[in-house]
Amino acid sequence: MLHLVETAHAQIAPNGSLHLVHAVEGLPSSASPNDWAVEVMGASETRLSEAPRSTETPASIHVRTGNPSQLIVAIAKEMPPISP
Repeated sequence: MLHLVETAHAQIAPNGSLHLVHAVEGLPSSASPNDWAVEVMGASETRLSEAPRSTETPASIHVRTGNPSQLIVAIAKEMPPISP
């Protein structure tokens, strides 16, 4: 994963930012997740944050439940536009 983070960082636009997204599928969609769901998401966030930290690459970490392709699009829409 370190190589992927370094490669992605090298391709960022001048005012761009790196966002690592992990979609957790198959968890209950209830308003209050159970202990297992909280543990899975916390462990995913911890593991995902290790790669950019070890390469000193600044990155935002996003761990959410849902369909991966839909989450990527939703997170991208949340980002402010890149100014020229």
